[in-house]
Amino acid sequence: MNRRLMLLLVGAAFVMGVLSLGGCGNKEESASPTSSEGGSSTTTQQQGHKLGMTPDTKAALDAAFKKSFKESGAPGAVAAVHTPEGTWVGTLGVADRVSKEPMQADMHQRIGSVTKTFTVTLLLQAQADGLLSLDDTIGQYVKGVPNGDKITLRQMANMTSGIASYTFNTKFQNELLSDPERVWKPEEVAQIGIEDSPAFDPGTEFQYSNTNTVLLGLVLEKVTGEPIGNLYRKQVIEPLGLKNTSFPDQADSSIPEPHA
Repeated sequence: MNRRLMLLLVGAAFVMGVLSLGGCGNKEESASPTSSEGGSSTTTQQQGHKLGMTPDTKAALDAAFKKSFKESGAPGAVAAVHTPEGTWVGTLGVADRVSKEPMQADMHQRIGSVTKTFTVTLLLQAQADGLLSLDDTIGQYVKGVPNGDKITLRQMANMTSGIASYTFNTKFQNELLSDPERVWKPEEVAQIGIEDSPAFDPGTEFQYSNTNTVLLGLVLEKVTGEPIGNLYRKQVIEPLGLKNTSFPDQADSSIPEPHA
């Protein structure tokens, strides 16, 4: 198992996903940016469209971004809205709290739980290839999960399994915040969620749980015989042409430059 996966899997609650996503690189007919509290917003006109976003739309997006940024308390942020009329991109705040370098739209960012869609895509592909069924139970692949003989992979994917999220565990939160660079093994964090389970009977409620996708990653590795990072790259990242998206290898978990 690629140990760096754990930086990704911790990401849902703490914005520490492993995958890095290149920022917007749209160079099409950029309008002059408008100053906005340590950052800027730029609207770009899509090729092939005669009409761009109206000034009122751009002003509304600027205002909404500015308000959300203040409420978030984040040092810096990048936002984008893509429509048939054009693409609005906004940046606010700083990328480096020491140097005060401003946030830029083309900086790499960790994408955290966006990777959950990658994991479930792999799950659907594995079913299509006959490697597993969404109606298989997690108990067929991982022992010791409460209700493991009833919880299906489908329920884990749609967050109705009742398996508790390890990120809700106070001890885990304290350990993570005291040592943010610690590398957690998938089995370690999964066990935390397993010990706190069940949160409810399978299929009776919905609860967003990071433990679900950690366990699904372990299942995918078991049925394919490949590390999850290889599966992301070969079956999602490369086929979609995501040239600025990458999964760190075991030796190097750094984000490609430039990054916040």
